[in-house]
Amino acid sequence: FRERAEDIELVGRQILRELGGDAIRLPPKDAEVIVVASVLSPADAAALRDSAVLAIATESGSATSHTAILARALGLPAVVAAHGIAHRAEAKRIAIVDAIRGEVVIEPDEAEREDAERRAERYRQYSLGLKARRDAPVVTLDGHPVEIYANVELSFEVDRVLSQRAHGVGL
Repeated sequence: FRERAEDIELVGRQILRELGGDAIRLPPKDAEVIVVASVLSPADAAALRDSAVLAIATESGSATSHTAILARALGLPAVVAAHGIAHRAEAKRIAIVDAIRGEVVIEPDEAEREDAERRAERYRQYSLGLKARRDAPVVTLDGHPVEIYANVELSFEVDRVLSQRAHGVGL
């Protein structure tokens, strides 16, 4: 209930910002940047669709907040509830957003950058391996078939769900 209350509070804040002429400025669609914000509403996250944004880091939210869910739907790495990130990232040029570990590294040194690249490459290879096996039957270790259903937040996800061979939509 707290997480849903936060979503509702974000909508209220966005309405007040719009009315006050203080709306959040999102980067241009072609900007390859990491969006760092104290708060990013689900509407702001949805507006990042088809953009060149590389990742999201916010101070508020939770793994099950609508903003985090939308980021996953958009394929954007996101770390939420990164306390103080907006202030720490201010006027910095480079950051690493590791959504798997839930870490944001501001101004990483060379060793941190190389480590992040190795982990990113390992993840890319893992993802490619999964895609290569997407037509294989899904069965338990003892051979019982399993049907896979997807949670869909936005209509554009349906094509991806179908291409990944889900049997249907559960939510």
